[in-house]
Amino acid sequence: MKKPISFYFGLWAAKFFNLGLKICGKNIPYMVGNTAAKFCKGFVKYMDTPGTIISVTGTNGKTTVASMLTDIFRHNGYKTINNTGYNTFPGIIGTLIKSTTWTGKTKYDVAILEIDEMTSDKTYSYITPDYLICCNLFRDSAKRNAHSEFIADIMRGAIPKETKLILNGDDIISSGLRTNQEAYYFGIDKTAQDVSTPPNIARDIVYCPKCGGNLKYDFFRYHHIGRCECEACDYTSPKVDYDVISFDEEKMVMKTPTGNEEYKLLHSAIFNVYNMASAITLLHQFGMDYNQIKSSMEAIKLDTTRYDKKVVAGIEYENLLAKGMNAVACSRVFDSLSKDVVPMSVVVLIDDLHDNLYSSEFINWIYDMDCEFLGADHIKQIIFCGKRCYDYKLRCLLAGVPEDRIYTSFVEQEGANYLKLDGIEKVVLLHEVYLYDQSIELEKKIIDKIQKEAGK
Repeated sequence: MKKPISFYFGLWAAKFFNLGLKICGKNIPYMVGNTAAKFCKGFVKYMDTPGTIISVTGTNGKTTVASMLTDIFRHNGYKTINNTGYNTFPGIIGTLIKSTTWTGKTKYDVAILEIDEMTSDKTYSYITPDYLICCNLFRDSAKRNAHSEFIADIMRGAIPKETKLILNGDDIISSGLRTNQEAYYFGIDKTAQDVSTPPNIARDIVYCPKCGGNLKYDFFRYHHIGRCECEACDYTSPKVDYDVISFDEEKMVMKTPTGNEEYKLLHSAIFNVYNMASAITLLHQFGMDYNQIKSSMEAIKLDTTRYDKKVVAGIEYENLLAKGMNAVACSRVFDSLSKDVVPMSVVVLIDDLHDNLYSSEFINWIYDMDCEFLGADHIKQIIFCGKRCYDYKLRCLLAGVPEDRIYTSFVEQEGANYLKLDGIEKVVLLHEVYLYDQSIELEKKIIDKIQKEAGK
């Protein structure tokens, strides 16, 4: 396609702007993308793009899966670019600009693009991914996203027919994104912990998405995750092509079309097993063989901003990230902690007040969280930090968590002052992405307290 002169003006302005940001030590792709768009309408359609474009979307897990895939492709020698969380259209444009030369030619083999599910219709109007992973679709920020089925409708109308889909076969909503595309499904087979009736508060879909009839579950895992069939019509969960048939703390076994494959687990929480399963499915469809994928999985680890683990003065310390303003993400972490039966203290730094003037969110999501998991006997102490700390405490009281285990700290960094380490073998800090800087400060105070008290 012939490029108009306005494209070059936009490209050069954006590159000079990005150079200025780098000099200032900043990385803000969406500002770079907005700069280019001011000069050239439809700028992105004139760009050269990497030979393979992989889209990663869904409510939870986008950044984890995209980072994992980026590491694996690089480990296998592919020049790969990733937009690292800047997943709306301007951020994607800015990332692609950084991947090109000053004449607009691409420098990369593969682009792994996180794409915001709410605004995906705009992105797919200009970019056609070769592959699209949808990790899941759950209720998210109600103020912005409304209902997850509303988001699914947007995506169904936007995904190009040429794109090969990698979908969660255990998710009733996201598994239904296929219209006429080629699709492959990943999932996790029934485990001993699964049930036949829903155990949680929040469920995004209750009745058959095809006819509205009652759903009968082969197994139910959490929220609307499981495998089911309709009692009134022929609807059933899709056949899973890449199925995790077992996993423990160290490894998982996946049944694939070519046989069973064993992989080292990066993290044993079930949401990260799903993340790994989605990545492995994509890599198989891309054409990598088992040995390539296995060696790469053994060579990489989860980004330490998402998960970190260490031993401090004989006490295990774990740092976890969950998406804020999202009941499902927090509930999954609470569930994971309830199964890790060692005496622990949990510090929670999740807030929806990102500035001093406005709340970004209705607080209904707090009361959708499954705080009942925090009532497990081995969770000796829960410290809620931030301006919503009293809402979290109230939610825990409603869930039956004993009040003498709950502590609140209106000032984030002071949460460490409430830690009680007698008899504690593990301390967990759960934080959200928008409070990453505060989490670093809080982590320093927590580790300092452990060293001073437990290290005596």
